[in-house]
Amino acid sequence: MVHVMCKRFDQLSARLRDDLGRYRHQVFIRDLGWDVVSTSFLPEREFDQFDHPGTRYIIALDARGNICGCSRLLPTGEPYLLGEVFGYLCDEAPPADPLTWEISRFAASADQGSAVAMRVFWYSLHKAWQQGAGAVVAVTTQAMERYFLRHGVALQRLGAPQVVKGERLLALSFAAFQPNGVKALRAQGREVA
Repeated sequence: MVHVMCKRFDQLSARLRDDLGRYRHQVFIRDLGWDVVSTSFLPEREFDQFDHPGTRYIIALDARGNICGCSRLLPTGEPYLLGEVFGYLCDEAPPADPLTWEISRFAASADQGSAVAMRVFWYSLHKAWQQGAGAVVAVTTQAMERYFLRHGVALQRLGAPQVVKGERLLALSFAAFQPNGVKALRAQGREVA
């Protein structure tokens, strides 16, 4: 059984914050080979300038309490990854609106299957919607765009894909409220308003 929760950075226990940093380091730096510099003072933890007290995290925990998926949510009215680092992926200026949020650092452990990944994703969109978001944006790969489309996610491109360090990256926008997401969360026994 997987439990999914939403917490602000300042609501995470010291242990959960440490586990999240370790999980992100494992996924993004070790496994995916991202060239990112962590702001953590501890080794083998991945955090950056967008991790601060108001940042919201979606965290999936397996039956043993280990992190098996995560994402990060930020309103685009404050500094965020797409706006600050990858704005060139958008045909127009990146959103800067408290009603548009960003999902980043989205991951799920492969041994949990795609059900956990989509549960984290749908839950992330739903939590952004509950906070007043109408749309959620992200920087991702074309492979992830195809993955989302296969799973019934309504999306639109904010610009043409571009090759960045050998990967075809693009910026996407998702409606925060998606009937397919609500249906999936209800099927998993999640309360959705």
